[in-house]
Amino acid sequence: MPFVTRKVEPRYLCRGHVKQGEATRNWPVGAELEAAANGALTASLKQLASLLVAAEDIFAELTGELAGIADRSGRLRARIDRVEEKLAQQDPKKIPVRKSCSSLFCISVTDVDIYYICSFSRKRNYSRADYLRRVER
Repeated sequence: MPFVTRKVEPRYLCRGHVKQGEATRNWPVGAELEAAANGALTASLKQLASLLVAAEDIFAELTGELAGIADRSGRLRARIDRVEEKLAQQDPKKIPVRKSCSSLFCISVTDVDIYYICSFSRKRNYSRADYLRRVER
């Protein structure tokens, strides 16, 4: 259920009435209808003014949020530019390539693990499952 954050007032435009009194007794015929219509028009103008205030508030919030998004995207663009500069400065031939095992089942975290797995499987013709069973003991 959504929360009401802004209200547009008055809600009911034509619920007004003309007060009866000494001033209204001398009115000509139809003057009460004209007074009720004027009251409805006045209430509609008040409602439009309230709607304008709510719309201004909504647009102010949107402007603030969009300014924050623009600031964040600008910072992100600067970071991307710095990474692109560093990437352009790197020579791909000078980047060391990590040693890996020729067997497909030798997936490991460190070079030491790769060495032991590779040497173990080559020397004894064991599978990766055999190696893991042996390590778990």
